[in-house]
Amino acid sequence: MTTWPSPDPKKSGYLKSSQFFSIGAHTKNPEEAVKVLNYLVNSSDANNILLGERGVPASSKIAQELSPKMDAINQEIIRYINEVVTPNSSPINPPQPDGASEVFNLLNQVQEQLCYGTFDSKAAAEEFFNGANKIMSQK
Repeated sequence: MTTWPSPDPKKSGYLKSSQFFSIGAHTKNPEEAVKVLNYLVNSSDANNILLGERGVPASSKIAQELSPKMDAINQEIIRYINEVVTPNSSPINPPQPDGASEVFNLLNQVQEQLCYGTFDSKAAAEEFFNGANKIMSQK
């Protein structure tokens, strides 16, 4: 876990969380769900119970609060993430849009057909371009 060797590490990588929290679009209680997630991520009380058992807390403030309660190794991990990796990372990429998996599957299929000579490069490009646009327009 470090930055890539690069003249500009921020352009070379990002720090990805080990877990993501989400709230379903059709949840019956969205405000309460937000409160629960906010509590888990930003509350000193919650994080004093969890003690980083799911990794370095996303909030650097919470991570700094917890650090003195951790063993030396975990203190060093928190310091390293917050002082070395985070400042030298770009924001995480947004989630893939609906249909992305289908487009990747199409790309694999077209690539295989190109490799076996079913398509030449122009036909493969057209097949992929048209198919991907069709998939994404249905989402």
